[in-house]
Amino acid sequence: MKEKWTANLLYRFTPLIILFFAISFGVFFIISNNGSDNNAVIGINATSRILNGFFGALLTSMALIITLTSNLYTPRLAKIFVEHPLTILGMGFILLANLTIILGGLVPHHNIWSKVLYVTSFIFCILAVGGIIPYLYYVSQFIKPTFFLPILRKQIISRLSIIRDKKVDYDYKSSTFHSFEVLSNMAYTAAQRNDKGLLLLVLSESYEVVTHLIHNYNNEKSTWRLYEPFFVPGMTQEARFYLEKEKDWPEAYFIGRLTKILNGLSSNQNDVIPFYCEKILETLDEAIEQKRDNVVELHLMTLNALFRNAIDQENYEKIQTLSYYYRLAIELIPTDGQHIHFATRSFLHYAQIASKKHQTVALESMLFDLGRIVLYFSYEGEDIATSFLKDAILPNMDTTFFESKVGPIYFKTMTKAYWEALSRKKEDLAALLFSEFIKNEDHLKASTRELLCYKREMHWELNDRLLSFSHMSEGATKLASNYFKMKKAS
Repeated sequence: MKEKWTANLLYRFTPLIILFFAISFGVFFIISNNGSDNNAVIGINATSRILNGFFGALLTSMALIITLTSNLYTPRLAKIFVEHPLTILGMGFILLANLTIILGGLVPHHNIWSKVLYVTSFIFCILAVGGIIPYLYYVSQFIKPTFFLPILRKQIISRLSIIRDKKVDYDYKSSTFHSFEVLSNMAYTAAQRNDKGLLLLVLSESYEVVTHLIHNYNNEKSTWRLYEPFFVPGMTQEARFYLEKEKDWPEAYFIGRLTKILNGLSSNQNDVIPFYCEKILETLDEAIEQKRDNVVELHLMTLNALFRNAIDQENYEKIQTLSYYYRLAIELIPTDGQHIHFATRSFLHYAQIASKKHQTVALESMLFDLGRIVLYFSYEGEDIATSFLKDAILPNMDTTFFESKVGPIYFKTMTKAYWEALSRKKEDLAALLFSEFIKNEDHLKASTRELLCYKREMHWELNDRLLSFSHMSEGATKLASNYFKMKKAS
């Protein structure tokens, strides 16, 4: 602690102390000096040359930073740089200092204002000498995305707040949405360069805008959703009419932009997907609470789009991630509403596609997650879980699972759910799983043997799942072992 305090004193307070004494001594000698007009002219000229030298270096540095940042990311960042208070402060200091020097050169030496202007010019000169390095350091921060991206995000959110509260003209609204396009363009750039750090940062700032929009829906006072909508390029006219009529076009615009970015990622950028899915779950929960049905479906459709893209790419790591987060999304949705059927039907639809494409790893992940969803609902109530099975899963379950090459995987997942339900005293749920999914004792016995053969709790490989799909809880394992021993003895 003592060393840290000493370092703070050395690097922060020492320069300030030097500046203070330099200004104090300089002002004292200027005020007490009764020199000639020639001395004043020499002093003003020297001050002017020093300030112009520093200001020239400052302007050159700022021009280079603006150019470099704009070329690296997007030209619209130049506007953010120019409008930032730090830039305005620096430019204001330049103008004020030069104006003071000009006036100091024009006012006669014997005038009462002469020494005031001379002292002011001297103070500006000392401040320029002491402040040029810190100011250049702060200006150079503009080249870092961690500096200007939060500024851009705050600017968009601030503008959206104004749009929500009062009527604004089209240019103001357009500028707000174009600012969001700057973020999405940066995300495209980061993806092309495989800069995952920048991509995560841009997605984080972008989704803050989406979160703000959805969270504050009930606080909107203006009718901004009724006119001048914006849409993702390529959206059909019918879709535009629908979103405009339902007044959900802002969410569709922002979420659609981000979804296009995510669908364009390569397989070596898979670690971005969990981050984005976490954000989706946050706003999905909010949309469910607000009973905004269309926005809930937009979230589910986003997961569907990502799911289809992953299956088409045969990207198994991405499929496993999406399966897990889709499972969490279904668990968020109330089981007595319309969305649970759409979500479950969609989930099973992509499981069927994976089966037809013979993607057994993907299908295994999804079927085990399906069993986990059933068990989750059983914790809330056995009747909820049985209703979910009867109303959402059975009508959409592909019977070809029973007879295809992936049949053993299907029966194993259902058997695991069966033993877990029994271990939690959910007899009705277990009976329904057996009668509708496992079908007979032969399937139950064969699948139970496979489950018991795998003794490890953890998976074969280190991944996000960590635990094996075949791993059962202690109670379920005990029941399954007793059953298998009894069948083996008989």
